[in-house]
Amino acid sequence: MTSYIRPHPGHAIFIAFLQNFVSLLAMPFQQLLLLRVCAKFESQPDYATCAQRSDVQSEAASWILWFDMTQNIPSFFVLIFAGYFVDKLGHKKALKVGLIEFLIIPASLLSIAVLEFPLYVMLPVSFISGITGGSTLYNLVGSAYIAATTVPAKRTKYYMFEMCAISISLAVGPVFAGYIAKTQGFPTLFSIMFCCAILLAIYVIFVFPDSNHMEVDLAGVLDADRNGGGRDENEKSLPKIFYDSIVSTYSIVKMLFSRRESIAILLILIIYGAIASTTSIMFVLYPTKAFGWDSMALGTFFSFKSVQRTLFLAIGYPLFERISQSSHSVSSNSNSAFNKIYSEIKLLRFSLLIHASSDIMFGISQTSSHFYMATAVSAFGIFGHPTAMSLLSIMAPVHIQGRVFGSVKLFVQVVFLAGAVFSNKFYQHTVQWMPQALFFLVSGTCFVAVGISFIGLRKSGIDDILVAGALNNYDAGEVILEASEETPLLV
Repeated sequence: MTSYIRPHPGHAIFIAFLQNFVSLLAMPFQQLLLLRVCAKFESQPDYATCAQRSDVQSEAASWILWFDMTQNIPSFFVLIFAGYFVDKLGHKKALKVGLIEFLIIPASLLSIAVLEFPLYVMLPVSFISGITGGSTLYNLVGSAYIAATTVPAKRTKYYMFEMCAISISLAVGPVFAGYIAKTQGFPTLFSIMFCCAILLAIYVIFVFPDSNHMEVDLAGVLDADRNGGGRDENEKSLPKIFYDSIVSTYSIVKMLFSRRESIAILLILIIYGAIASTTSIMFVLYPTKAFGWDSMALGTFFSFKSVQRTLFLAIGYPLFERISQSSHSVSSNSNSAFNKIYSEIKLLRFSLLIHASSDIMFGISQTSSHFYMATAVSAFGIFGHPTAMSLLSIMAPVHIQGRVFGSVKLFVQVVFLAGAVFSNKFYQHTVQWMPQALFFLVSGTCFVAVGISFIGLRKSGIDDILVAGALNNYDAGEVILEASEETPLLV
């Protein structure tokens, strides 16, 4: 069936929406977790009162840390091979492997809700989902698939569309999950989650078309390919495949550290990973502590926040492109590509600055209304991550995009793990006297990213970025579009 369906970045965007929607249906598990912890301290706990207790918050944070570690540590080791296998075996096979997480987690949550299994049942489940890649693998494949099915001139737009799809899932998923959990109960919610996971599996197996970009011999990037002597990939032994993936990852990492601009983008993406590790504390546990929110209230908040982000992506970025192009019209043709790229670098800096400012606003919010108001500011920062991803994507030929994103994910995953441990312990130590302290810490980290963007991404390096991007693609035998105002982010 998939042979009749043409590869298109829209498939990656739809899967990004669906897999995030499935994952977000698990959000009320945080409330179920708090109820289980509350039952340990009180025989018949009142959720609104019990969830605000510091000892309950501390133990719930400890459970979340254990779940995160048992899932993310195995997924880190998977990333060593993930980029290599995505490029060698194709995007579709990688997505099939990642389906295991999306099927096993709802089944496990359903067993906990219906059969009242103990919480530690989720520890081996988290390990299995981590070792199969799951969400981490899907994010990597999505980034690589968009790069493989688009030309550089349209790549930024599709990364924005992907972020928009994720924002839509955030707008719909949490509030839907919270409503079902509140009105129908946890068993019904996790049954729906399992059905949605089956729909995802059907789409991946029967609809999703693999990209047409096939691996070619890339001299100077993969020594293992040169030593392979043209031997079929299926004939390689497991140690040989392991060696090839290690050499491949090392070569890509070496390439990433060869330029100041690529180092800056890498550091910014790593900081985004560190910030992501704090989400469950800042926007799930903290609101339950400060405002007594349940799953429905949390879902409504995430929906409100994501609707704003979706609108900014749908309206703000096209407006930015129009303004940017109008400013290019007064420039000489030789400088138009430079102006286009520099405009988007300024957009990245602006987004990071807004992100830092909004975290301060979240931290100083005294009421839930103030907390909601801070989302209006944070929505302006939505452009940062997709812009950084697009900057990264043009740094290497299309057919090694999986390894590029996989190598970056390795760094991000290490920082994510460290950030999850640190933020969790930090929250446990500050929850009694200043539970909002983590917001100010994250804000400071964002200001560091702003500084990196000014130091690492400067005017003097833009022309070199253009040349390096063109040469990389030329060496790989790719078709290069002439640098113009329609060619964004040639890095």
